[in-house]
Amino acid sequence: MIGRYLIDRESEFQPLLVGIKALNLIPYRLFTPEYIVLNTEFYSGWQVNPEGFLGENRDTITAIAKYFQQKDYEQIILRSSCTEEDMHARGKYHSKHCRPSVEDIMAALEEIYLDFQRSEDRTDLQLAILIQVYHRPKMKGHMSNERRVSSSKMDWMIEKEIASGMESEPENFTASAHDRSLELSLLNAQNAHTSITNLKKFAAYFSQLAGVHHVEWVWDGQKLWLVQVDQQDDDAYEGTKPGSEWKVERKKISGKAIQDLEVFETVDSVTNPWRKIENIRTFIACGLDYWPVYILENATVIESVLADTPDVSLITDLKKILVLPIVIRTETVKKDSMSPRTDTISTYQEALKFIKEKAALFIQDGLQTDQFCFMIHQFISSTAGTLAITRPNTQVVRIDSIWGIVEGLYYHPYDSFEYNKGKDSILKKIRCKSQYVDVDAAGYWKIKPAGIKYDWRASLSDDQVRRIAHDTDLIAKYLRKPVNVMFFINKGNGYPEILPWFYSDEITEVGKVYENFLSVKNKVIIRSRADFERLKVTGNDGIKRNLFIDLNVKDLRDRKLIVEMADFAKAHDYTVDIKGSMLAHAFYVFDSRGVNIRCIDPFEADHSIKKYYKLVRDKIPTMIGSNNENVQSYRATPEALLSLLKDKLVEEANEFKWARTDEQNIEELADVLEVIRGVCKLYDLGLDDLEQIADEKREKRGGFEEGVVLVATQEQSAIKLKAEQTELFEQAEGSLDVKRKPTLQMFARGAIDNFKSLTEIDHIMLPYINNLAVLKDSFRYLLKNEPFNAVEVEYHQGGINLKFEVLDEVVNDPSQLSLYPSDAQDKTN
Repeated sequence: MIGRYLIDRESEFQPLLVGIKALNLIPYRLFTPEYIVLNTEFYSGWQVNPEGFLGENRDTITAIAKYFQQKDYEQIILRSSCTEEDMHARGKYHSKHCRPSVEDIMAALEEIYLDFQRSEDRTDLQLAILIQVYHRPKMKGHMSNERRVSSSKMDWMIEKEIASGMESEPENFTASAHDRSLELSLLNAQNAHTSITNLKKFAAYFSQLAGVHHVEWVWDGQKLWLVQVDQQDDDAYEGTKPGSEWKVERKKISGKAIQDLEVFETVDSVTNPWRKIENIRTFIACGLDYWPVYILENATVIESVLADTPDVSLITDLKKILVLPIVIRTETVKKDSMSPRTDTISTYQEALKFIKEKAALFIQDGLQTDQFCFMIHQFISSTAGTLAITRPNTQVVRIDSIWGIVEGLYYHPYDSFEYNKGKDSILKKIRCKSQYVDVDAAGYWKIKPAGIKYDWRASLSDDQVRRIAHDTDLIAKYLRKPVNVMFFINKGNGYPEILPWFYSDEITEVGKVYENFLSVKNKVIIRSRADFERLKVTGNDGIKRNLFIDLNVKDLRDRKLIVEMADFAKAHDYTVDIKGSMLAHAFYVFDSRGVNIRCIDPFEADHSIKKYYKLVRDKIPTMIGSNNENVQSYRATPEALLSLLKDKLVEEANEFKWARTDEQNIEELADVLEVIRGVCKLYDLGLDDLEQIADEKREKRGGFEEGVVLVATQEQSAIKLKAEQTELFEQAEGSLDVKRKPTLQMFARGAIDNFKSLTEIDHIMLPYINNLAVLKDSFRYLLKNEPFNAVEVEYHQGGINLKFEVLDEVVNDPSQLSLYPSDAQDKTN
C-alpha cells in the first residue's frame, strides 16, 4: 500500500476497498496496463467534505502523479470501480483520462465522484478508482460470451472500433476447444489481424472458466491490452417467471362491467370522443375481447376533488371498483400518448390523491375540467406485452413482443415475428431478453431478470402469433387504415389470453435504413432524467455524440423527457441508439422528430427473390403486388409470345395430368382453355374457328371419347412366313402399365442447346414429357466449355428443375452420368 489510500499489491485487494472492476483484473495483471487503486475510503472522506477533502489530501494525489511520472507515462485513465457492479451496470459509471499531473487528477476525481453521486440512488455503495496507464488505441472494443450473444458460452462476439470512431460489424465466432492456455505472447500484436486472432485465444481460455465474461480491450498498434474483465457467475442468471409476483383471487377476475356506478361513465354512456373509448368500441365492433373501463369526466365531481371535498358518490363508486386493485389512466383533448397513469392502486384515498394532483397539473397547463378525464380499470396482469402493425391491403402483419408489460418494448431486447396471412407462414427473430419490465407483488413496475428459462425462449407461441395477426388485421380492415395495436398476452391466469388494449396510427417504416454515419466514439448512456440534465450542461461544446437510451422504470413513460431528448439530439445532430422495438412509441417520437435513430439488432425478414421467367395470367402481377410483394414483370412481344404460350400450354397440361380429383381436373382444364384462348387471339382466331378445325379432324380421325389406347404397332412383310393372326395384339380392356423410360439426353438435346444464353438464369424448369417417377430424385452432370460447369437435375411433381452451378473443383465421378451422349456410359438409359 502506498500511504493510507493507494493500493498496488494484489494481496491487499479486498472487494470493499478496491471494488469489483479492480478485483476482476487480478488474474490478468500481466495482460493489463499497469495500474494502482485509490480505495473506497478516499471516496468516503470526500462524501463527508466534498469541498475541501481533495485539497486536504493533496499528498495522496501527488503520490499518484509521481507513480506514473517517474515511469514516463504521458496519459493515465481513471476508471470507476464500484463495490457492487454487475454486467448490467457496465457503462453506468464515469471514466476519465488525463495527464498524470496533480491538477488534472484532482479535476478528474471530482468529476467522477460528482457523477457517481448523481447517478446512484443508493447511499451504501462505495467507489474505488482504478488508475491505469492509458494506451492510445488504434483499435478498441468489446468481446463477450454473455447470454445476449448466445445461449452457449462457447459462442462469442467481438465488437471493434477503429481510432476514427468508425464501428465495424460485430464478428461472431465459436471459441476453440483447444489451445486454452494464457501465454505472454498474446500481448504482442503487430497488426490488427493478429490482435483479433489473439483475442480469440483469450476467448478460448475464458470459455473453460465458470460463468460468462465481457472483456474491454485496446490495441495500441503494438500490444493487445485487456483493460477490463467482467465476470458473471452462472447462478446470476436465475430469473423470475413473467407475471409470477402478481397474485389475486382468480374468482374475482371477471371482465364484466360494474353496472350500478353513479359518477363514472361506461363505454355505452360516455359522450366525449376519448381515444381509449373509441378503441374499445372498435374492439367490440370487431367481435374482440375487451376490458371494462370506467370514465370520470364530470367537471363538477373533479372540481370537488380539487377542493378537498370529494363527492360521496365518487368514493362509493371507487370502493365498488376496488374489489380488485386498479390502474388510473388519463386522457386530454390533446390526445397525447403516454399520458400520466398510476401504478397499481388498492385504496380510494390513493385514487383521490392521484386525481387531485393530475387535475391540478392539467389546469396549470391551460386545460379546462371538461377537457380531460380519468379512466379507471381493474389491473390487468400480462405474461407478455405485444405491439402489432399492419395495413388493410396487405397480407403481412409485423409483431414485436417481450415478457411482462408492453412498456418493456421501449428500451429492452424483444422478439419479432412476421406473419403472412395468405401463406400462413411465420418468420421470426428470437432475441435474448435478459431483462423485462413487470410488476412486483404490490403492483409497482420493476425491471426483472429473465434467467436462463426465459431469456432465449420465444415470448409468443405460433398460435398466439396467428391470433394476434388475425385481430390486428380485423381492426385495420374495420378502420380502413394502417394500425399499430397493443395487446396484453396471458394464459391460464383468468385474464383473456389475447386482449387488444389500444391502437394508434403511429407507424414507423420498419424496413427503414439509416445511411448517416452513427458514431460510437462519443457514446453517452442516458438511463434517467438526471443523466439527460447533465448532458444538457456538457453537450453544447460542438462535439457530436451518440446517445444510447436505456431509461429506468421511473422515467420510462415520461413523454416530456422523450420529446426533450429527441429535440436536443436533433438540434445537436446527435445519433441515437436503442435496443427497443421500432414499433414502440419511444422510437416513433425520435423518428418523427427527425432524429437519426437506429434500432440495435433489427429484424430483417429473409425474403429471397423467387424467379419464374414464365407467362402468367394478366392480373397476377397486380394481385401479387397487393399482397405487399415487390414484382418484376414485362409484356412479351408478339414474336416471343407464341413460344411462351407453347411453354404455358405444356405446363398447364402437365398440371392437368397431375390433378387428383374431379374438381382439380376441371380447374386445370379451364387453365388449358385459357392458354388456348391466348393462342387464338395471337392468330386472330375465334374459338368457333378452332372448333371448326377440330371438327374436321374429328370427322377424319375420330375423337377421344371411346377410350381407345394404342399399345403397339408392327409392320408386316410382303411375304408372310407365319400364320396370319386375326389381330396384331390382343385387345385389352382398361389400362396397361406400359411405360417408356426416357433417356436423359432427350431433354439435354432438345431443351438446352446453348448454355451461354443462360448467364443471368440460375435454374430452368422443364415440364415432364412422360411419367418420370421411375427415375432417381436427382442427378448432377458435368458441363464442358460453358459458363456453368455443373447442372443439378431434380425430378418432382412440378417438372424437372435444372440448377446451374459453378463448382470450384470438377472431379470425374464414374457414378455420375454425363449430359452429353458422347460421354454417356449407358446410351440406352
